[in-house]
Amino acid sequence: MGSQFSSSDIDTVTVGDYLFVPKGMAHFALSKTETIIQVHGIGPFVVNYVDPIYVLRDQGIGLVRTGGKIEQLQESVPSDCFTLKTGEHVRGSTGEGVVVYGQCSPANHLTQYWVQTASGKRFWATATDLMKE
Repeated sequence: MGSQFSSSDIDTVTVGDYLFVPKGMAHFALSKTETIIQVHGIGPFVVNYVDPIYVLRDQGIGLVRTGGKIEQLQESVPSDCFTLKTGEHVRGSTGEGVVVYGQCSPANHLTQYWVQTASGKRFWATATDLMKE
């Protein structure tokens, strides 16, 4: 929990586990695989990002402030956000494949990429874990 990402504060959650997050509680997460998050509660429900994130996609870079809605980029992207581009072949500790998407949180100094393997499987990897081939 908290508004600032910290890899040392992450607890492992596996299939079947659940978490309770009170209304308005700032929190962060990191996943290395495709993940389904199921939310139960009384609506309305909306995700408001503490800090906006930049997203790298085929259509270019966008900005997300609320609930996964990608806005057209109206400002410049921080220079340390994306060192890789979609379509680039990469290798990391989880495997190798092609970058298909990316997310960057400059406030948290975290950039991660969604990589698709030759078999179609996808995994998340941080920028520091990937090397361009």
